[in-house]
Amino acid sequence: MSSPENGAVSHSSTNAVSRAGRLVLQLETMQERVRALGQPDPGQRQEALEEAIQALQITLEELKVTNEMLNLQNEELALMHRNVDAERKRYQAYYESLPVASLITGPAGEILEVTRTACQVFRLAPEQLKRHPLIEYVSEEARAEFRSLLERLLEEKRPENVRITFRPRVRKPFSASVRVSAVETASGAPDAFQWLIREVKELDGSPLE
Repeated sequence: MSSPENGAVSHSSTNAVSRAGRLVLQLETMQERVRALGQPDPGQRQEALEEAIQALQITLEELKVTNEMLNLQNEELALMHRNVDAERKRYQAYYESLPVASLITGPAGEILEVTRTACQVFRLAPEQLKRHPLIEYVSEEARAEFRSLLERLLEEKRPENVRITFRPRVRKPFSASVRVSAVETASGAPDAFQWLIREVKELDGSPLE
């Protein structure tokens, strides 16, 4: 659903486009009147001159109004951009503070968002995880099944509960119970995946830290 701000900007944009179309027609009319200034009859030339001056004044006023409308539209768009950016930052701060190990990945598995708890699980900072494929942290013997999981999620779009063996670079490999679900766009296509990760055990039998 579009917001009132989106509707206001769309209405303003439509008005500006409509005015621009009228200006084109007015300029074409002015060109005809300027050509009429070449009439041999002085009376016709005077009449054409007066009409051209009047049309020019109208067009200049239209240009002024259109310019003001475009400036207003740009200000509205800038405000919308600031509001969206503020909402994104609030969402990101809220998501990162969730007390669960959670990741958001794109459809291909690249990590987009990560909670602080997930960073603690992988012993890595957010910037070391973001924009990296999640499969980088999956044990090699489990990667074929991980790719099959992504394919199923894209096709079936149903949540799945799976066991995955992770092998981060800076800690011992560990087994985790993972629930993954698709985040869909308005069209129904998977836009991202959410991964909830719960450690089960380290593979050498050591107790979890």
